[in-house]
Amino acid sequence: AINSRMKNSNSKKTGYKFRWIIMFFALFLLAAGTTFITLGTTVYSDRIFPNVYVDTIPLGGMTREDALVKLEENGWYEHTERNLLIRSIGEIYVKIDPIKAGVLIDAESAVNAAIHFGRNSDPLKQLRQYLACRKKPVDVHELSTMLDITYLEQQIDLLQEKLNNTLPAEEYVFDKYKAELKVYKGRDGLDLNRDLLRSEIIDALEKDKEEIAFTVLQQNPTAPDFQAIYDDIYTEMHNAYMQEDEFHTIVEECIGYRFDVNAAYELWEQTPIGEWVVVPVEVTESETTKKSIEETLFRDLLGAVTTKYNNSGENRCSNVRLAASMVNGTVLWPGEVFSFNQVVGERTAERGFLPAPAYAGYEDIKNELGGGVCQVSTGIYAAALYSFLEIKSHTSHLYPPNYIQLGTDATVTIPESGGRTIDFRFQNNKTYPIKIIAYCEETVLENNQPFKTVTVEIWGTLEADDYMPIEFDNRYADIYDYDRVIEPAYPDREGYKIKFTHEETEFEDDYGRGLRTLTHRKVYDSHGTLVEDRIINPTYYAGYAMDTYYYRK
Repeated sequence: AINSRMKNSNSKKTGYKFRWIIMFFALFLLAAGTTFITLGTTVYSDRIFPNVYVDTIPLGGMTREDALVKLEENGWYEHTERNLLIRSIGEIYVKIDPIKAGVLIDAESAVNAAIHFGRNSDPLKQLRQYLACRKKPVDVHELSTMLDITYLEQQIDLLQEKLNNTLPAEEYVFDKYKAELKVYKGRDGLDLNRDLLRSEIIDALEKDKEEIAFTVLQQNPTAPDFQAIYDDIYTEMHNAYMQEDEFHTIVEECIGYRFDVNAAYELWEQTPIGEWVVVPVEVTESETTKKSIEETLFRDLLGAVTTKYNNSGENRCSNVRLAASMVNGTVLWPGEVFSFNQVVGERTAERGFLPAPAYAGYEDIKNELGGGVCQVSTGIYAAALYSFLEIKSHTSHLYPPNYIQLGTDATVTIPESGGRTIDFRFQNNKTYPIKIIAYCEETVLENNQPFKTVTVEIWGTLEADDYMPIEFDNRYADIYDYDRVIEPAYPDREGYKIKFTHEETEFEDDYGRGLRTLTHRKVYDSHGTLVEDRIINPTYYAGYAMDTYYYRK
């Protein structure tokens, strides 16, 4: 019994010791694990987990600042800022931003992704992620990117829109001066093969290309009906002649135009898509011209003015061309009065006028139907002054125009909604009829800059006591640099140079500040001697002939 009790006592003591050992070992493991977790998470609390990459750039163990420097040293900024250029027909292009496309992330986003990778509020989960990083590298750039198809579709839409905007509105361009017919190959549509383009863009982004060229269309352009175009522009030549009416109207000669239809189709096939097909046009000149007839009637150039409109929008250019065409050929017999508003008429859309910038009272500039026609009325006014014709009604612009010197401009208006109508009128005070010639010339200079001018000429017959002009001088700084030297109508008569000058006086009234201009018409003989100096402004202010201009606000 005693031995039995001793054995039980020893057994109990051994169990107690074993339990104490297990408890101690468990506490040790808990402390070690806690310490390990603490070390692992504390060391990397402000650093990127080990083995973390952005693409091929290792950032493990770095702080945010160090990681940003590392990306910069490895050219990540330049890499993400380099766009993919998509070139298409006619050098039209768009750019693909790799970040917006979802195939790259910027440096800040990349470092943020690296810093936050593996972070967890649960220490054990964070430890497991930490240990996993030590075993296997992680590319946070790959995890953070996803191709954005919607953005790619938007850029393809933009490229298609740009191509559509290159398509000319007209079916063809017939340039009589260059004797050529131009047809755009692709005017019926330059619809890109979107599926193929999308695939090529994705492939280029994956291969980190900088540029691709794409010109594949859904379907090739169809050739125009060159026979119909031929029927449209074909013109039979005829000589100029004078009608037997009371005005002795001269019917202008007609130049003949034709081209080879079969050759046009061949040129079409040879021309790349997105380029102009240029077809040569055969020109047949007339033998008797309007000019040869005018050698007897309207034989002398009395006055001429050319002004530029290089920077005008297409609507304003169209209005200038239309107004000039309406004025062109107007004949005034002795005593007759020319009215700009009567000849040109109301500026309405039905009559072909377009909205364009125009001076509108004290509202400065706004779009009005027929904006720009004042450049034609100005040309007629200045030409009439050169011709010594009698001005009946004239008003200067509210603000100085930029195409002619002060004191030689003439504004006109027929308000759409009532208000003051302004006209320009002059009288033929000669003993012979006069004719107004107005025309526009538009071309492109060798430096690819547009050169657009509208010219007004007044033709008549010089009399014995008239000044015979050999030069019209109307240069004005860099704005208006045109002068014109003409052959003397009669070699045995002395020629004269006619020039405008003006005096400026500043003023200020209730409407603002500006200039009042006193304009002189000066006549110089062949020796440069001033033989006449006359003030020609038709309106008066405080006893002086002046035009009034306000500074634009």
